[in-house]
Amino acid sequence: MTSTESKTVSPTNSLNLGQNFKYQVFSDNTEGISIVNTPQTTTDKKHYLWERVNNMKTSLVDSVQRKIPVHHSNQLNDMFKRFQFFFSIIGPILLFIMVILVLVYWKREQNELWKNRNQCYTKECLISSSSIVSHMNKTISPCENFFQYACGSYYPPFHPDQNAEQPAVQAHRVVASAFGKDTIQDYFKSGRSRRLLRFDRPMIEHLTEINVHAIINSLRNIYENSYGQYNSAKYKVAQFYDSCTSTSLRNWLGAHPLMKKVAPLLNGIWLLDRNASNETGANIVNQTSAWPKRLFWDSYLTQQFYMAKNWSWMDSIKHLQVQLNVPTFADFHIYTSPIKKPRLYIFPDSGAMGYLSDYKIRTYVTGVLEVLARDAGIPYGNEEYKERIRIFTEDLKLVSTELKKVYRSTNPSKWSQKSKLGDLNINGNAFDWSGLLGAYFDETYVVFDSDYPIYTRYLDYLQKIPIIIGTLERNFTKSVADRIMNNYMFWNVLDMYIWHLSYEYYMLHLSYNYYTEHVMDLECFFVTHELFDTVLGAIYTEKHMHNETENEVEQMTKYLRTSLKNHLKQIQWMDDKTRKDVNERINKMKILFKVPEIMRNDKKLNYAYRTLKTSYNYLNNLFSAVQYIRGVYNRLLSGVTETSEENWSSRDVMVYDSHVALHLLLDEVFIPPGMLQLPIFHHNLPAAFNFGGLGSLIGTAIGILVGEYGSFMLKEGEIQSIWTSETVNKYQEEKKCVQDQIYDASKNYFNFSDIVMSSMSDDIKKITRSVINEASGLDIARSAFEDWINDSPGEKYLRNLPGVTFNSKQLFYLIYAQTFCHDMDLWDEYYQMIIRTPQPPYEVLVNHIMNELPDFSDTFNCPVGTPMNPKKRCRAAL
Repeated sequence: MTSTESKTVSPTNSLNLGQNFKYQVFSDNTEGISIVNTPQTTTDKKHYLWERVNNMKTSLVDSVQRKIPVHHSNQLNDMFKRFQFFFSIIGPILLFIMVILVLVYWKREQNELWKNRNQCYTKECLISSSSIVSHMNKTISPCENFFQYACGSYYPPFHPDQNAEQPAVQAHRVVASAFGKDTIQDYFKSGRSRRLLRFDRPMIEHLTEINVHAIINSLRNIYENSYGQYNSAKYKVAQFYDSCTSTSLRNWLGAHPLMKKVAPLLNGIWLLDRNASNETGANIVNQTSAWPKRLFWDSYLTQQFYMAKNWSWMDSIKHLQVQLNVPTFADFHIYTSPIKKPRLYIFPDSGAMGYLSDYKIRTYVTGVLEVLARDAGIPYGNEEYKERIRIFTEDLKLVSTELKKVYRSTNPSKWSQKSKLGDLNINGNAFDWSGLLGAYFDETYVVFDSDYPIYTRYLDYLQKIPIIIGTLERNFTKSVADRIMNNYMFWNVLDMYIWHLSYEYYMLHLSYNYYTEHVMDLECFFVTHELFDTVLGAIYTEKHMHNETENEVEQMTKYLRTSLKNHLKQIQWMDDKTRKDVNERINKMKILFKVPEIMRNDKKLNYAYRTLKTSYNYLNNLFSAVQYIRGVYNRLLSGVTETSEENWSSRDVMVYDSHVALHLLLDEVFIPPGMLQLPIFHHNLPAAFNFGGLGSLIGTAIGILVGEYGSFMLKEGEIQSIWTSETVNKYQEEKKCVQDQIYDASKNYFNFSDIVMSSMSDDIKKITRSVINEASGLDIARSAFEDWINDSPGEKYLRNLPGVTFNSKQLFYLIYAQTFCHDMDLWDEYYQMIIRTPQPPYEVLVNHIMNELPDFSDTFNCPVGTPMNPKKRCRAAL
């Protein structure tokens, strides 16, 4: 086939695009079209393709422009310019908004990170958080009724103690103790602490009970686990406590240890003397043959019961006082004061007060002597012993009647008067005062001569004791007079120690005195506390005190003192002279909270109690404790008390107590370590929590010191008023405002009529003073808290409690209000207000205090005119 034939057959192959080729597009005329040279290289091909693309773009743009009219083109340009101007304005604004949103988001993320980092998840924080939230009732507005908002859901749940040695870390009543909290509270609030003002809140009323429970368990653990530490003071006291609670051993021993001790001291006991003759009044002589030869199963003791022929009642009085601390006719004690030398006070014994009534002698005394006979092994119904009981009770009636006559014929002075020991002997020297005091204080160099100073309210009675003795000696033979005195002194011993004997004696004591039976653990704790509260304080300190706790409280008290001085400058109703005297008092005020050194140093503690001897025998331990206490009194009187023996009990406050106490005369505020725990304090909790709880209590105490209670103070040994008449008058005006508001609030709370409220006018006056004291305490604590936060920006004091979404100020007020949460009904509150303590219903108290503070209404954004932000306020508070 030739080439010509090929081209003809394949028209496509005839289009040799690689050759010069004439081709016309969009026209049938191909003339005048230049020949296109096709590219031969790769580069040429690329240029060729770009050229074709550009040509097509240009053609399309030209085509569009030919179709769009000119006026439309101008409109598009204008629109573009307007959009350009619009976006030039809106763009920066949108950009600014986006930046703000980013910053807000970033800040929120940082806050979340900070909260997570500073969120407190310790046991104390979690318990505190749950307590705060569980007590609240958020359906009530804090501006309407803040107390119900804070405490509206309060209830006293039962939480068994997980670790018996740990005090309460819960914010509720947490331990199911077998003894009642009221018993413990009443015990610690009475007795030695009556010289103090004590402050309590409903939410911490259980803490003393918890502390006691913790110490009891610590005593048991010490006794069971302290092998080889028998000379340790803590072990000795633990053994003392264990011997007291060992009722089975006490029941087995009965009265034997007491008889073994008292028989030689009395130089015989007529009631149990087998050889007592008719001369002494033992009418049925030979009936003692039915008695066992070994009374109390002890032949040596049986011989000790025989009364000596030269029996001396004065020697027996000395022995009983020295060895058993059992007084006869009169008793004495040493009073110590930080500002005065030790003083010796003398007063009548309980027999002179008329406690031995005929009914008591006929029932109680007879019952005790019958149980004593069974202990001794004397047959029941023995005629001789029955006759001796009759004579014994007649002797008690005789002496008691004479003592009551003398006592009731005297007029005790209102206050203790200073006298001389020789003044007691104006009616004779039958009663050897110098010998009695010299025997008891035999470890001192004190000489009890006729010029030795004494203090008493009962000088007239004490001077007539020799007359009573003379009456007995004149009206009876020496044998009978000795028997009468012997029986009277023996009963004094039994009456003093009957509680410490077996269960039969114990129940007789309870039944006659109308006491209810308590768990022996608690009863024995009270006995141990009376004798060894220093050691118990050391045990509590070892288990439950933290160094950081003392440091934190020390810093808080400094801020509170400063806050009080700042508030003093702002009081409008106090004149300059009064303000100056009060400021001086603040400077001298002592706030005591540190544990004495002896309670932290076992060596000093053991040395102080080196003479104390203990064993399994409870009564012997008690006798040893009496001698230890006598040694302490000897050193107190001589003024050489060892530093290691100083303890809080001498100041009427116990380490394991849970009440702030105030001594107005000495200007001292006590903060017992036993209260430094939840629900009012923990050294790792936020400052708002600690100042709202503990800080407000301390603030109330120091506020009282310079408030109405503190308008009198001890100056130059005398009680003097430091308020001028002008200050008093202005204060009374402010107080009247508060009184009217409390009157109205209490009336509405109880829904009482004006007639009922009028009968409570005196109570309302007392209540008003209490309200002002509490308001002052809160304001002082608030100011101190603000200064603390400003000076201590550390994260520790700003840390968050999980689930508690309040700022620090709100938390402060909330914690304060929750210290008053309670579960009393309406009539309990009424009873408390008019009988128990001068305290209004807690709801009235808290709400009034809060609505008096503008800072509170600002903190919770309460509108003016709401109950918590009234238009009229009283400012009697500091």
